Amino acid sequence: MNRQEKEKVVSDFGELFVQSKAAFLVDYKGLNVPLTRDFRKQLRDVDGVFRVMKARLMKKAAQNVAQEVGGVDAFQEHFKNQVGVVFANGDVSSLAKKLVNFSKETENLRVLSALFESRVMTKEDVVALASLPSRDVLLAMLLLAMRGPTMHLTHSLQALLTQFVYSLEQISNQKSE
Repeated sequence: MNRQEKEKVVSDFGELFVQSKAAFLVDYKGLNVPLTRDFRKQLRDVDGVFRVMKARLMKKAAQNVAQEVGGVDAFQEHFKNQVGVVFANGDVSSLAKKLVNFSKETENLRVLSALFESRVMTKEDVVALASLPSRDVLLAMLLLAMRGPTMHLTHSLQALLTQFVYSLEQISNQKSE
């Protein structure tokens, strides 16, 4: 790879850092071609992209976008040995679930750390993130929680009106007797 090609690859890698919502660092040592193909396919299903590059070039790309992406300086310290980066373009918790599940199925892939919202996360943090429900489920839970008090108020007002009507009916019955 000549110098111009390396500059292009570094630039593209930097763009992925800028555009993605999160970046996960994985150790893929020993992952064969069919498993890698399956891994990439599973990531595409949740808007994820897996990129592999020399650690030196990854560091260069991270340094180029350090002004735009918070926390990338601390994240680049983990660029050692044979590592790849998974970029999340969609729901971050769904992608974290895919990564954790795939690493459980395959011992050749390990999640090392992540960069999410300008914060470097440990492997344990990624596992905790993967245990969260998806964004859609969280929004549904929020809507149900917001709907609860209004429904309770509606039922209380309806009960008051019903009691009032029964009281009027009883008074009417007593006067007619």
